[in-house]
Amino acid sequence: MFRFFIPMISIFFVTSCFKKKSDNSPEALMQIPMQCDFQPQDQKLPPSNPRIGIVVTAFNRVEYLRPTLEALKHSNLDENVSVVIVDDASSDPRVLKIIDDYEIPSIKKKVIKIKFPKNKGLLQAMLAGMEVLKDSTDYLMNLDPDTYVKKNWVPGLIKTFEAIHHQYAILTGFNAQNHPIISCTVFDKKQSYCEKKSLSGVNFFFTTAFYKAGYSNWLKEIDQKVGWKLWDWKVMECMRKHQLKVYTSSPSLVQHIGATGTNTKAIGDYDFAYDF
Repeated sequence: MFRFFIPMISIFFVTSCFKKKSDNSPEALMQIPMQCDFQPQDQKLPPSNPRIGIVVTAFNRVEYLRPTLEALKHSNLDENVSVVIVDDASSDPRVLKIIDDYEIPSIKKKVIKIKFPKNKGLLQAMLAGMEVLKDSTDYLMNLDPDTYVKKNWVPGLIKTFEAIHHQYAILTGFNAQNHPIISCTVFDKKQSYCEKKSLSGVNFFFTTAFYKAGYSNWLKEIDQKVGWKLWDWKVMECMRKHQLKVYTSSPSLVQHIGATGTNTKAIGDYDFAYDF
């Protein structure tokens, strides 16, 4: 009997380790059930001259943050736009200086800057920015710190969302090539919107009413149950659960330039828009 004792311990140890690793795999995390609480109320779209809130989350990677913020500064933004930059405890002093010195003269108000004393993750950073803006905006959006935006990207997103005409949809300016298109609708000469099966979280644009009706709770639930690395896929799960649709502008208004990062390790291994 003693002869089988050590092998059995070894089998138990290996099996336990494998199970722990498997539980943290993307496949296992995607199986975690979501409640996706959603309580829609007002079905009216925002006014024709809406207030826009943009949240940029940052964590090191100065080589991407600098061009992202420069493109944002030189895009067509007016006094109806508010910008929040949330730094998730960057250790690179160059990042901190860029954020400290950053302003956008065209919006005629100070860029709001939030710095976390310790790293809390993407979703908590995003939520911190949106909580600041939720009572003074009609639309909210996140913008990854490794993107490049077209000059008219914000007016383009507003116009596209108005054409979609649905209070509780998510629109992105980033038409990622690896997220399948269901159908497209031309609404203004060469400008279209396309319904997609899923979206990349590089940029989500939605009404503040949608944020208050459930989106904020989804982000909190995802952060608690899954963490931030699969957050956009879990948002898509919640959208499907409530039979809500997701769309992209076409051509793209936002491009992803982050060739390397937490989820991307090399050129060709990251979301990219071919129609930017």
